[in-house]
Amino acid sequence: ARWQDLPDALEFAAGGLSTILLLVGCLAVGLLHAAFEKKNIRLALSSGEEGRLWIVPATALASVAICVVAYEICLAASLARPMLVVRYFTPATPGVMLGVALITKKIGDLWRPLPAVMLGTLGVAVLMLLGSGEPKQQPISFERASAALMKAGVSRVEFFYDDRGAGGRDHDAFSKIGGFFFHRAGQPILADAVFIKQGVDPSPVLLARAQGSGTAILWVYDTTVDGTAAVRFPPRISLIDPRWRCRDYGTLAAHALACVRAGAL
Repeated sequence: ARWQDLPDALEFAAGGLSTILLLVGCLAVGLLHAAFEKKNIRLALSSGEEGRLWIVPATALASVAICVVAYEICLAASLARPMLVVRYFTPATPGVMLGVALITKKIGDLWRPLPAVMLGTLGVAVLMLLGSGEPKQQPISFERASAALMKAGVSRVEFFYDDRGAGGRDHDAFSKIGGFFFHRAGQPILADAVFIKQGVDPSPVLLARAQGSGTAILWVYDTTVDGTAAVRFPPRISLIDPRWRCRDYGTLAAHALACVRAGAL
């Protein structure tokens, strides 16, 4: 499970694993060509020196190095804990792409077809992405669900943010997220974040937690996210206990399921 974030990171970096392999292949061909030609492949930190492959300003190299290190830190952290979100790479992506551009340009001096091949590869990747027809991930909003629970007059919410990394997160922070719209509206509420282990059906767990009058369940999830419990265990709170009524206030793949005892919603 700790390695499951690596494909997501690679796909974000270049639009797909196939594109990554093609780009690496192009760079490998260029490096092999340079090796066979017995070119001097060394790294220079200042410009103006002849006969070297990488002759770029130190500031550019530093920018690339810092961004590559940032990528590695995110990947290393994801191996220890499944917390990777692709937006974490956004600040570092320009520097990494700068490094790809610099390498392409310099190797292209030795093997001139390389830049055209790489541009063609990226063009094909863009066309594949545009024509893939994959559903876009929808933003998750549980404002409407929270408003419905406020209208029902609940005093406590068992809040379950369903994704594979939720189990290792801060309880108090997620409780505040679950009660955000209540507190913003000035409604007194006790929100309790629920963390459920992978492979466990959330419905009976949430029902067991939602004891006492005035308690509601708020289950937020996205079916396009790997590891979401609701994909393997679709919500069945009303089936387990007919005294409960649930309504989904989400759209498409993003869901916000609000559940209260019968008659409240």
